[in-house]
Formats: sequence, structure tokens, C-alpha cells
Amino acid sequence: MTLFKLTTRLHNLIRNMFIIVLFLGSISSMQIAYSAPEKRALTPPELEALDDAHNVLKVFFSYYDIRSRFEDDDQHEIRVVLEKGAISLSKLNVQLPMKEDRYITFDDVIKEQLAIFVIIDKFAMSNGGALVSYDIPISGEFGDMHFKKNSDGKWIKGRHDSYHSSSGARAVFGKIFQKTDCRDGTEMAYRWNSYRNSRQTPSSKCLGKKFPEVEHYLDEQKHLAEQKHLAEKKEK
Repeated sequence: MTLFKLTTRLHNLIRNMFIIVLFLGSISSMQIAYSAPEKRALTPPELEALDDAHNVLKVFFSYYDIRSRFEDDDQHEIRVVLEKGAISLSKLNVQLPMKEDRYITFDDVIKEQLAIFVIIDKFAMSNGGALVSYDIPISGEFGDMHFKKNSDGKWIKGRHDSYHSSSGARAVFGKIFQKTDCRDGTEMAYRWNSYRNSRQTPSSKCLGKKFPEVEHYLDEQKHLAEQKHLAEKKEK
């Protein structure tokens, strides 16, 4: 191999290594440039809004102390399912009254077969007031609770529009658990057993495969479908 060829190959090798170093450096710069931004600190007004939302929830749950109290349950937590109109509570990480309380989803309700939970359909704050639209299936109660600040600046309960529907509660449970078989040792099993054996000490053993609310819900859906079909036939 001539000295010229050797020099040329050495030159090319050094050039290629230089290109690789530049390429790796550019990747490193891109990674730094596109790394996730640091979490922004909340402004005083934002912190105040979070604190207000937390205190509104504290007032709501002081009125509705919806904590689990079933057999062998030592958690006694509040579980909250958020619909679209209230999902901001979870996104903004608004704290519930106690640290053991938690936001859950309907998937969690199904997986754990929970009977005690609160559905918040809407949460809104404006003009010094607040609103919580809720549904509590275990008691068949739903409605709107308004809040306002008193002269001391503390949140208190205002107007309260409350309604009750046992059939509506059965429909909620039926819709949730329509594709789920009862499982021993769960709240739903205990609830079912306590209603059926009200004069005896209830257990958490299932009394069948499907929850009775499921049959009620499916019958209601069938009835509604038949009514809709008859209405469409009349229009024709």
C-alpha cells in the first residue's frame, strides 16, 4: 500500500469519526431541547382556587358522610367518581377531605364491586359561589348543592335541591354491573345479602350469579326499546 493511499484512508477515517461526533452531539442537543419542561409553580390565585375547591368538597362531605362501613372494611374511605362536568377536580389534583379518600372510575367500581361511592356530575365555581351536582346510588339520592361564603369568608352550604329515586338507583347499579357476576367478599355482595336478610346478620356471600339490579335494568331497557318502537310505528 502506497503512502498516498494510506494517508487518504486515514484522512477519510478521521473525517467519518468527526461526522459521527457531530451527529451524536446534535442528538444530545435535541434531547435537551425537547425534554419535558419543569412543572410550573402555581400562582397565588390558582392556589386560592384549589383551596376553595377543597373546602367546598369538605362542606359537601360533612353533609354527606358517605364512607364505606361494610363488614371487614377498615378503610372507611370516600370514593368519588367524576363525570365529564367535574373531571377538572382530578386533573387539578383537588384534595378530598381526608388523605385516604380517593377519586375512582367506573372501572374501579366494577373491578372492586363497590357499593358505596359518590358520582359528581358537575363541579363549578363562579362569582363567589360553587355548585356540586351529585348522585349517591347507595341511598337513591341525587341533586344539586350550592355553596357560598359567609361573612367570615368560610364556605357554607346554600340552596340544596335534593331528590330521591329507588328505581333510579337500581338502574345505576344495573347499568354498571350488567356484565359482571357477583363475587363473594365484596361490598355489592354484602349489600345484596343485607337487603335480602334484613332480619339476620348479613354476610358478604353472593345470593346468586347476577345482581338483582341487573335484571331490573335490562327489563327497563327492554321496555324503553318497545315504547320507542311503538312510537316509530305510529309516526309511519
